[in-house]
Amino acid sequence: MFLAFSNIGEKYSGITYNDLRGKYLKKEHLYVQHKVENVKALWPKYGVTILSDGWVDTSKRALVNILVSCCYGTMYLKTTDCSVVTTTVDGPG
Repeated sequence: MFLAFSNIGEKYSGITYNDLRGKYLKKEHLYVQHKVENVKALWPKYGVTILSDGWVDTSKRALVNILVSCCYGTMYLKTTDCSVVTTTVDGPG
């Protein structure tokens, strides 16, 4: 598409696949990581609420999403596979 447009005016080839998955992805990752660290630094001051959301995927695995919410927004923390978790309850005596 860029080649078709560039036939009319200036030559422009666009961003290459390797640039997108290389330097631009790394730059965006650093930007997001910086934003996340800024929000995490506010957690001790303002406090957080831990949220969870359970679901079952197409492979029938029980998954739980763990999120952290504060006054600056909600952030995904991790997903835990709970399909292999076993618990034992010790009775009295």
